[in-house]
Amino acid sequence: MKKILFLALTPLLIHTAEKLALVNNTATDPIITPHLTLQRAGAKQAADFVNLVSDLEVSRYMFVAPLSQEKLNAMTQSTFKTKIFAPLFFALPEFAQRKLAGAGPRWIIKDNLDKSIGSLSLSTVPQDVKNFLESKGIDSTNYENLGLILKPSAWNKGYAKETVFTALSRIFNNPKFAYLKGVTLCVNTDHQYALSKLISSKTNHAKAPVKHHGQVYLPHGFHKLVPDACTAECFTISKEDFMPLLGNSNNNN
Repeated sequence: MKKILFLALTPLLIHTAEKLALVNNTATDPIITPHLTLQRAGAKQAADFVNLVSDLEVSRYMFVAPLSQEKLNAMTQSTFKTKIFAPLFFALPEFAQRKLAGAGPRWIIKDNLDKSIGSLSLSTVPQDVKNFLESKGIDSTNYENLGLILKPSAWNKGYAKETVFTALSRIFNNPKFAYLKGVTLCVNTDHQYALSKLISSKTNHAKAPVKHHGQVYLPHGFHKLVPDACTAECFTISKEDFMPLLGNSNNNN
């Protein structure tokens, strides 16, 4: 009986140990989950990123404003942009990437077969979003824009949840991001599925630990690549809200 009980408890103990390791681990390169590896993007990963965003079904979710095939072609069919500029830009230190394009750290998401299936990124929040947060009485200091894209072949497999859950636990534990608070913007019909994951259909409120702050208007020119004006829904997630939830999941195990 003791042997049977031990065998039954072993998977649970392993799962709990994995969760505890997840909470205590501060490394952000690479970030390894049970099914995925998140590798910090550098010059060598530029080609993977270009391949990802060359698919409209992927890149249409990268920006708040809608993205047309024509605009995508202008960005991805230039040999200079894809073969020369992209690797050079990805090779720059983070402060230079932020200075030039507001780009923060980026991770290429790979499955267990080492195939690139997506990208996770942090970037500087646009000034208009900062102004919106300030109008809500929220200090926008240390906010980052959180972006996630996945190939269609990786949709509906739990990869998005696993990526965000693991990455945030590492990022919020890393001293460099000690005060980080994230912002994600969802808008238009392309993002209805994402909105359904963030807002409860029963209460019409954001699901914990996410907070919903309403709509923010972004004027023409707010983004260099897709400058169309649009209205977005603004959500935030903070270390203070996320980490206790993560701890509770460990206690429940």
